[in-house]
Amino acid sequence: MKVSLSVRNIDELFSELCHKADFSISSERVEHVLTYPSCLCKGWIKRYVLRPGLELFVQVALFHERFILETEFRSLAPFSLGFFVSGDSRGIVKGLREDLNFSSGQSSFSAVSDATGVVEYCVGKPVIFLSISMDTEVLYKFLDGHIGLLPRQFQQFMEGKDRAPCVQTSWMTATTKMAVQQALNCPYQGLTKRLYLESKAIEIFTYFLDQLSSDLEKTSQKPFLKPADIERIHQAKEILVDNLTHPPSLASLAKSVDLNDHKLKIGFRQVFGTTAFGYLREHRMYHARELLVTRALSVVEISRAVGYASETSFSAAFKEKFGVPPTVYRASNF
Repeated sequence: MKVSLSVRNIDELFSELCHKADFSISSERVEHVLTYPSCLCKGWIKRYVLRPGLELFVQVALFHERFILETEFRSLAPFSLGFFVSGDSRGIVKGLREDLNFSSGQSSFSAVSDATGVVEYCVGKPVIFLSISMDTEVLYKFLDGHIGLLPRQFQQFMEGKDRAPCVQTSWMTATTKMAVQQALNCPYQGLTKRLYLESKAIEIFTYFLDQLSSDLEKTSQKPFLKPADIERIHQAKEILVDNLTHPPSLASLAKSVDLNDHKLKIGFRQVFGTTAFGYLREHRMYHARELLVTRALSVVEISRAVGYASETSFSAAFKEKFGVPPTVYRASNF
C-alpha cells in the first residue's frame, strides 16, 4: 500500500492520513492518537505536545503488507531525534546522498526543512519507534547557545547558511535505551504524564549531547592531516571511482598519490569515515542502483560494470546494502 502526503504541519498529517487511508484519530489535551486501519496493520501513532516547539511521538505497528509513505513536509519542526526500539525501516530524503536504513537499536539526529521523502516499513516485524521533534528556538535553548556542540553541517543548517537535509546515525547507549523504555512505559496520565515525558525528552537529549561530546573527543585525538594530504586522499578516491572494474592494490594506490600505506588508511577513515575499499564498495553499490533504474543493462551486465565477476556475489552485496536483491529493487521502482 502506498500513501502520498503533502502537509504543512503535524495536524495536517494526522487529518490527511485519516482521510486517505481510513485511519482514526482520538485526541485529549495531552495525547493525540492516530490508529491505523486494521486491514493495513495493528498499531498506532501517539503524539504528545510537551511545550511549544517540542513534541514527542511514539509509533507502534505490525504491518501485514508492504507500506510506503510518500511525504512532503513544509514548516515542520526541523530537528528530530529518533530511536528504533524494534523493527526495520528504510527511506529516501531528497538531497541526501545515501538512503536511510534503520534497524533495532539505532538512533538518528536529523535536520530537514521543506523536504520530500519516501519511507518504507518492514512487514511481519513489530515496529516500535520513538522520536522527539523540536524547532530551532527550543534546540538553541537546550544547547544554551553553544551550537558548536553540534556537527558542522547541523550548525550551518541552524544558522540558515545551508538548508540541505542532514542526518547522523549512531547506536543507542545503555542509558539512552533505558530512558527511551521509561518514556514508552510512562505510568502516569494527564498533566503528570506530560511533565514526565517532557523530563524524559530532556534526559534523552542530555544523553545525546554526551554521546556527541564523546565522539568529538575521539575525533580530536585523530592524527592531524595536512591540506596536501587531504587533497591526495581525494585524488586516491577519484582513482578508485575511475577504476571500478580493476581497482589498484592499496600499495599501488598509495604510491600513485605519493602517500605511504599507513597514511592512506588513516586518511581515508578520517576524510570519508571508511576504508579505501569500503568506499569503493559503497560507490559500486550506488552506481549499480543508478544503472538498475535506467534499465539499459541486465543485472549480469551491471554486476560486471561495477567490478563483480559473479552475479551471485553482486546480488548478495546489493541485498546486504539495500535490503533487497537487485531484481526486486528494479521491479519495485517501475
